[in-house]
Amino acid sequence: MKQLTLWLLIGILALSGCEGGTTMDVRSRCSGGDGPNECTVTLDHIEGGVYRHDIKNSSFWQGTGAIEVTARITVEKGTLQVWLQDYRGNKTLVGVEPGQTAELKGVAKVTHIGGTRSFSVYFEPLGEAERVENIQAEIRYDTHRTAKE
Repeated sequence: MKQLTLWLLIGILALSGCEGGTTMDVRSRCSGGDGPNECTVTLDHIEGGVYRHDIKNSSFWQGTGAIEVTARITVEKGTLQVWLQDYRGNKTLVGVEPGQTAELKGVAKVTHIGGTRSFSVYFEPLGEAERVENIQAEIRYDTHRTAKE
């Protein structure tokens, strides 16, 4: 029974990371540690569905369930929707148009799997072409400024 549960959990985790989106050349550079943090996420392109990017930080307190996040996002080509999801499943989202800088402020659920603590930022192409190119997101959060759950 334990082995069946383990395989079921592995399957769910594998599927939750995919969500149908395809990306090429994802780069992430983060200032880690305790206190204010910034991650720069660069995606060559996204097409075909949602891409979930996990921001991991071992400095989150063990009991942290939610974190306040601010992101500034730009795209070169295509229309993009970016969102955060809180512990209740509520989304805070913003649309991003080419040549514009969009700002997203909201609360993200912090997950604890094993010894890893992380939150997710979701990227989804919109429109007829459903392909977005040259995406850059500057994501800021503070491990000491947790959000109310």
